[in-house]
Amino acid sequence: MRHKQRIAISRLISDLIKSDEVICRDEIAAYNKIIRTFDISSDELFEAQQLTLEDAIAYLRHMSAEEQSHLYKIMQSAAHRATVV
Repeated sequence: MRHKQRIAISRLISDLIKSDEVICRDEIAAYNKIIRTFDISSDELFEAQQLTLEDAIAYLRHMSAEEQSHLYKIMQSAAHRATVV
């Protein structure tokens, strides 16, 4: 996976977690799993904060079908685990 795609993944997941203004432990655990799975560095996490959502989506569109499928499955799994009580 390319550098820009790892940054885009970090930006997208971060935005999703913050979207409801409630951040729970399961969301953080899922985020950390995604960071480990895609080997996203601390420098890339920092760069993600500077990336626009529009650019993040554009970078993700250039992922292979296999990479997109893998990301989708991980995000789907994370969404099922992240619940707010």
